[in-house]
Amino acid sequence: MPIFLLVLMVRMVDGVVNGVTCTTDQVIVYRDSAWVCSSPQLVQQFGGGYASCPSGKKVTGGGCGFRDLDDCQRTISSPLPDLSGWECEAFGLGGGVCVAESAYAICQ
Repeated sequence: MPIFLLVLMVRMVDGVVNGVTCTTDQVIVYRDSAWVCSSPQLVQQFGGGYASCPSGKKVTGGGCGFRDLDDCQRTISSPLPDLSGWECEAFGLGGGVCVAESAYAICQ
């Protein structure tokens, strides 16, 4: 499967990129055909294997909390294919208990 990398060159002068001025705790993202400021938001989901981003935001990172990790044969910690959140799954060995207890998503 080929991987393509898109590099955008933007001009930054005095904290302004393409006419958008953000605060120091924000990043500039291209969303819905326009450059906008976006603040990161941490979404935590306890007792389940998915953390979903709020409408209009995409996941930029995430993680999982697993219980009884020694009993796990395989774990999955990854963004959802459409970048709408983070997925956590655990598969146990034999009769062992292996559970994805929490999921975390960093959304922009």
